[in-house]
Amino acid sequence: MLLITFLLKLCSFLPILLTLHLGILCGSSFSLIFLIFEYLHLTLMLLFFRYFTDST
Repeated sequence: MLLITFLLKLCSFLPILLTLHLGILCGSSFSLIFLIFEYLHLTLMLLFFRYFTDST
């Protein structure tokens, strides 16, 4: 279970890094909005995953 959670967290940083790189290249505020949305979405996904795997 720890390995799955670690892999999910590792994969969650890839879109964030890509968005930051695109934001630096484009210089637009859209990337910042997308970054915040992506962070909230992945955090909620991890919380739901933890809730459903820990419930017995």
